[in-house]
Amino acid sequence: MRMRTCALVTLAALVLAASVRQATAVVVVIQLTKDFTTEDRSFKVETQDVDGLKQLKVTYTFDKTAGKYPPWFGARLDMIMAGKLVASVPVEVFRSRGKVTWSFRVSPESLADSKFEFDQGGSGVVTDPQGNPSRDESGDVEFLPDFGGTKYWFYLRDFAGPKGR
Repeated sequence: MRMRTCALVTLAALVLAASVRQATAVVVVIQLTKDFTTEDRSFKVETQDVDGLKQLKVTYTFDKTAGKYPPWFGARLDMIMAGKLVASVPVEVFRSRGKVTWSFRVSPESLADSKFEFDQGGSGVVTDPQGNPSRDESGDVEFLPDFGGTKYWFYLRDFAGPKGR
């Protein structure tokens, strides 16, 4: 009996290990261009000159049909000059009615190789036993973080350089 139990535990451990090895996170990386648009996402960059700097305002609209964005977003600005990473700084996200927006200023000299990157972490809607979306105290749909997601990035020069004005 003890040998059989040991064999069952070993078999269960092997099945669990095999399933964990197969559970991989998928991250899709997309380089954005001025013409980027899909059925459920849109992206826009506005630029203006402010006090000798370039101000960029990046707006991302997610899932126009649902009017709701997933709650997990991260963003960073990689300042690259003369082919070297000078700084990598997080950029604060502002959320409003299915849109997320980031705004930052950079020197014109840093536009050539610097890039902006934001990622939308994977998530799933929490449901009740009947399959309906669960809502939090404020009435918003509850999301549960998941592995994977989508990472978007673009060179600043493509939107704020001489041709990107």
